[in-house]
Amino acid sequence: MDQHVEALCETETQASRPAPIMWTGTLLSIHMQSNRPGNFVRFLDRLEGTAHDPSSIEVVVKIDDTDAAMNRLLPEEVARRRLRLKYISTPLPEGFYGLWRSMDDLFRAADLSAYFILNLNDEMSFATPRWDLVLRRYVGLFPDHIFRLRTSVHRARNYYDFWEAGFANDTSAIITRRWLEIGGGWCPCNGPDTFQECVAFYLGYHRRFSDRAEHRDIPIHDIEVRGHGALQELSELEKRERISRGIKPWYILMSHAMQQEASRRSQRLQASIWAYSRGVKEFDLVDNRRVKGIDVVDRATKRALARFDYRLSRLGIVLTNCRRRFDRAYFCAGGDPVRLSPPDPLLVRIARLLSGLMCVLSRKEKRSVVLKNRLKNLSHMPSHTVWRLVTWFPSLKPFQNAYMQARLGNPLAVIERPSRLQKLIFDWTLRLRGVKEAHE
Repeated sequence: MDQHVEALCETETQASRPAPIMWTGTLLSIHMQSNRPGNFVRFLDRLEGTAHDPSSIEVVVKIDDTDAAMNRLLPEEVARRRLRLKYISTPLPEGFYGLWRSMDDLFRAADLSAYFILNLNDEMSFATPRWDLVLRRYVGLFPDHIFRLRTSVHRARNYYDFWEAGFANDTSAIITRRWLEIGGGWCPCNGPDTFQECVAFYLGYHRRFSDRAEHRDIPIHDIEVRGHGALQELSELEKRERISRGIKPWYILMSHAMQQEASRRSQRLQASIWAYSRGVKEFDLVDNRRVKGIDVVDRATKRALARFDYRLSRLGIVLTNCRRRFDRAYFCAGGDPVRLSPPDPLLVRIARLLSGLMCVLSRKEKRSVVLKNRLKNLSHMPSHTVWRLVTWFPSLKPFQNAYMQARLGNPLAVIERPSRLQKLIFDWTLRLRGVKEAHE
C-alpha cells in the first residue's frame, strides 16, 4: 500500500457534521485518466452540454508526463472551460494496469469542498439532461454523509460472493467524499471501482445476520450514465491482450490481503455510522490490528465505546481462489443461465474442465513459454516438501524413492522392481532437470 494511503488509514479524528440545507461548494469531482486528446475533448463537451451548472463540476485528470499532445492540450482546456479542470502529469511505468496508482493522487488534488466523487473514463458520459440538478437532491441523503449512489447496469444487483463484487461492480458509482476520507482513499491495488465495490460488499456482509443492518449502497434510476467499459475502441487483438494481462491483477484483488483491507475500510465506515447514530460528537477510529477490529474511542474519556471486527478467513479465501482457478471462466461472470431442462451436473463439470484446458492450450506462444517455465520450476522443488508429504502419506514412499533417485542422478536400476508409475515419475523428473535420455 502507498505511504499516503497508509497515513490516511492510521488513527484519525472523526467529527460529525450536520447535513447541509444547500451545498454551496463543488457538487461533483470527476477523477479519470486519459491519453486520447479527441476523446477527452468530446468528454468535456458532453459534460458541459448536459449539465445545468458546469461551474459546480470539477474534472481532475491524470496524463502521462511523456504524452506531448495531452500536455499541450490541458493548459488550453483549463483556460476555456466553464467547469473546473485540473490535471497532474506523472510517469506511467506499469501501463494500463498501473493507472490505479494515480487515483489517490487525484483524490488529494480534488477540491476539498466536493460533496460527491466519481471515477469515469473518457468514453463515458451522462445521458440525463440537467443531471446535476437531480444529483443535488441527493446531498444530505444520510445525515452522516456516508453513502454511494449506484447508476450502472448492475445498480439493482444483490451480491452473495466477493468475486461478484469484482466482475459485476458498479462502474459509475457516485461516492460521497466523506466515504473515501474515512476509508482512506480510492484503492491499494488495481481497480478503484472494483475495490470500492468490495468495500460496499463487506459493509453489508458483516451485518448480514442483523435486523438493523445499514444499507448505504443506493440504486438510483433518475441519472443515466452511458459508455460503460474501457475496451470499446480497442481492436480484438488489443482486447485479448488486455484481458490476458488482467488475470494477475484480478487475483491480487481477490487475495486475502486485499479483501481484508476492503473489509477493514468497510468497518471504518460502519464505526463512523454507528458513532453518529449514537450521538457521539468527538471520537477517534483506532485500528486494533492485533484483534483485527476498529475501535470507536471517546476522545474525552479515551474509552472504547464499540469494536467492529473486520477479520476474514485466510484459509477460506485461499481455498476458494485455488478451486476457482480451474474454472475461472465460469466463476468470473460465465455462470450458466437458467435452463428449462438442466443437463447432468457431472457432464457440465467435465465440459467446463475441458473448456478451461482448451483455453490454456490455445494461448499464443508467449503463454506456452510461461507454462514451460512453470513446469521447469518444478525441478527445483525442495526435497523437504516431498519428505513431508511422505510423512503424511506413507503410501507415497515408493514414488518419493523414484523421484529422489532421479534427482541424485542414479540409474533406474537401483530401484528394485519399479512399477510403471515409478518409471513415469523417474522419467518426468529427469526431463524437468534437463536430462534428455530416459532410463533403459
